[in-house]
Amino acid sequence: SSSDSSSSSSSSNDSKYLWMRTARSDVLSSMLLRFSSWDPKMLKMKRIKVLFEGEDGIDSGGLGKDFFASVASALVTSTKKNHKQDQQTNNTNNNDDDQNDNNSDNVNNNNNNKQNTPKVSNIQYFSPTSSGGGAVVEIATQGNGSMSSWRAIGRFIAKAIIDRQLIPRLHFSEYLLKQLLGQSLGLDDLIGVDDALHSSLTWTLNNSIEGILEETFTVTTSTTEEEVELCEGGKDMIVNDENKSDYVSLRVSWYFQFRCMAELDSLLAGFADLIPSQLLEPFTTSELGRLLVGTAEVDVDEVRAFTVFGGDLKASDAVVLWFWEYWKAQNQERRGKLLNFVTASTRVPLDGFDPPFCLVNGGGGEELPRSHTCFNQLVLPKYNSYDAMVIKLDLALDHGADGFFAT
Repeated sequence: SSSDSSSSSSSSNDSKYLWMRTARSDVLSSMLLRFSSWDPKMLKMKRIKVLFEGEDGIDSGGLGKDFFASVASALVTSTKKNHKQDQQTNNTNNNDDDQNDNNSDNVNNNNNNKQNTPKVSNIQYFSPTSSGGGAVVEIATQGNGSMSSWRAIGRFIAKAIIDRQLIPRLHFSEYLLKQLLGQSLGLDDLIGVDDALHSSLTWTLNNSIEGILEETFTVTTSTTEEEVELCEGGKDMIVNDENKSDYVSLRVSWYFQFRCMAELDSLLAGFADLIPSQLLEPFTTSELGRLLVGTAEVDVDEVRAFTVFGGDLKASDAVVLWFWEYWKAQNQERRGKLLNFVTASTRVPLDGFDPPFCLVNGGGGEELPRSHTCFNQLVLPKYNSYDAMVIKLDLALDHGADGFFAT
């Protein structure tokens, strides 16, 4: 049954918020349905409050973080699953414009009455992480009435920026970041997306092809094996040394835009529903990427500089100084784990924490540290020694950072 069939009024009479009621197993289809149907003006102005079915949690910010992270994870997991299934069951083409285009299954969606979920195919909007922690996510699709779903995904990305929600599981490719910023694309943007095609086209530009390359101004689609002209009369135009630069330019344009133009246009339109492109003009692709997914490297000194304190805890207290010493001594993975324990994210936002990173007094030195991720707050007891604090922090991180030990 539909997990988010309740209207916002049935969840709350508070008109300041848009209410999202969903099962954890259903976050992707719930997002697609709601983000397609909600008024963009309301979506831009109002914060989303989340109710997870079967849970008693009250959303003071933490459940919202969880929802955005879960949707991003669902996109990655679903597309990775379909990518693997297609590799096992489908024969694939090996032409150079089909290096990354072998998938056409629907993203997993168990609710037949939900929005059509985008199929996996055609182009990498998101990229794998260098550390291997992310999947190669390919979500440019083939029709099937899913344009409203693509628009919903565009709105979801924009809403993450507006609500200052990090979605690090979606490792945005340089290509998509440039599209969101309205920047032009060139041959080198194929690097990391389709290296074989980049290499082939680069060789074509840098070498004489007379008597070697027998190509026309056409491409063959990977899904229908249909021959498509790159320009009017392209099937009758032979690529040669005089026109090869035009051929390469048209080939790149087709790869990035025209082969999935409807899907891309829908995603960009959804994004623009909430954030007009001119507002992003000051950003570089690197800055926009960090705004969306944060920074993996945790600079403890930088976090420390903007930390606030609650209760009678002070920056000069011994336990606070020990805490910074402990955190700085950890490797980056461990630093991220502590950050996740406090903020529900392993990454640092580009524009800082909101609310600020906060340390408050947790009482006597026998208690374990606790956190309130809604408020980016660590409740740190006043331990009697550095070693006693280390034991308690290690226990909390090793057994509490990935569950509801944190509150």
